[in-house]
Amino acid sequence: MSDNVTTSGLDGQHEVQAHLVATLQVLQRLENQRGAAVHGWGSRVAHLIQLALREVSDGEAEPEQPAPNAEHAAVQPGPLPNFAAVLREKRAGSGLTQEQLARRAGISKRTLYSVESGTQAPSRSTLVRLLAVPELRLAVTDFSSDVNADPAWAPNCWWAQGYNPSQLMQDMANLLNGPGGQLEQTHLYIEPQSANDYMALCSSAPVYVGFRNASPLEQIAAAIVKRCAGVGLDVAGLGSGDGQSEVRLTEAIVRGRAAAPDLRLYLLDISHTMLNVAYKHAKIALTAPGIQVYGLHANFHELGRYPILRADGAKGRRRLYTLLGGTMANLDNEVRFFQELRSCAATDDLCVLDLQLAYAPVEKPDEIRRRDPPLTAQGNPPHHKWLTGLLERHCQGAASAELEVDLTTHCPVPGSYEIDFLGHVRMRDGLERRFLVHRVKRYDSERLAACLDELGWECLSLLKYGVGTQKTAAVMLLRRR
Repeated sequence: MSDNVTTSGLDGQHEVQAHLVATLQVLQRLENQRGAAVHGWGSRVAHLIQLALREVSDGEAEPEQPAPNAEHAAVQPGPLPNFAAVLREKRAGSGLTQEQLARRAGISKRTLYSVESGTQAPSRSTLVRLLAVPELRLAVTDFSSDVNADPAWAPNCWWAQGYNPSQLMQDMANLLNGPGGQLEQTHLYIEPQSANDYMALCSSAPVYVGFRNASPLEQIAAAIVKRCAGVGLDVAGLGSGDGQSEVRLTEAIVRGRAAAPDLRLYLLDISHTMLNVAYKHAKIALTAPGIQVYGLHANFHELGRYPILRADGAKGRRRLYTLLGGTMANLDNEVRFFQELRSCAATDDLCVLDLQLAYAPVEKPDEIRRRDPPLTAQGNPPHHKWLTGLLERHCQGAASAELEVDLTTHCPVPGSYEIDFLGHVRMRDGLERRFLVHRVKRYDSERLAACLDELGWECLSLLKYGVGTQKTAAVMLLRRR
């Protein structure tokens, strides 16, 4: 892994196992390449690693049933017959009976028989126990060409270095207890209560639910399937929130790639609370073989620092980056973001954007104020509760908090404008603090497409949608040129 990302497996024990197995693979590869020159010390170090593998596996219960999916089965169905034959041959060469090997490895004779007959894929725990038997001389390459790149051995979660929710909470508290200022948008999702309020808003407020249900993700998925036929696909859900839209899109892609999904879904979010919800939802919904789901605690403003999501981190595969729901509104500067995203992507990689459309040309601010719902005093009480609740909880000495809505027409993307939600906090001592709490952005879709084209992203498809007859949102499919 890169120095910029730390990993967390299913638990600490599995992570230790993965590192030990990867080290053993390196030693076995050196011994094959250089022969006797490394045989002496290599064998001694390998023996120490096998002892360590036995130690970290002793407290782990042996699975009694065949693993239900590829996450727990370390040998995939395709290579299973070959592995079964290799295991039988190596056991025979060691002079061990099935009963003796099962006892030496700490597994049941029934498990060993099922693995040798090819009727059951061995779990990673079973493989680790077999690797720990020196007489068997089982090589890591007997079941995996490279465990560092093998999804069955990969951790299921990454933590970006520098990701410190405690410090983020403290930064937010310091700002909200100062004279005023601008709340960084990621702060809205760090606190568990605020994250829960936002997820409740997305799942119950009619306008949010309506837009989420109306989004034409299945049509976009069909176009993605055609573009990515015959290659593995990595989907990076940037700012995934509760993961509902990302999973819905992924499900549609999987249906189109039914014969061989070969898909990895990476859910990235700054909020531990929301990422946890999104990851669990994805694991329940995406159960077909050939699909892997990972979580990444990180800030998408620092995307270039994460090799996992870069083209050079998954050569020979296609990447699809998604910014669904309200993610576009959280970008500090869309121009800089898509410049950096282009540097992460390879030619023909894809990106899906979900965006809100302008209610009037940016050159006509008075018309915008007359037509755009937040500016026409058509307030959304749950939305206001989400934002004012954060202020009331963290501004010490707050008596009340109210929101004011304003318009900003000076934005990086031509034709776009921004609606700002300004929090006015009245303190018990009579003073007032003013914060820019939240923003939403509206775009002229044609001018946005032209801007992105200049940045190296070709618009392949633009589908407008909305709640009712008025189409006030769009989904855009981009290709990295």
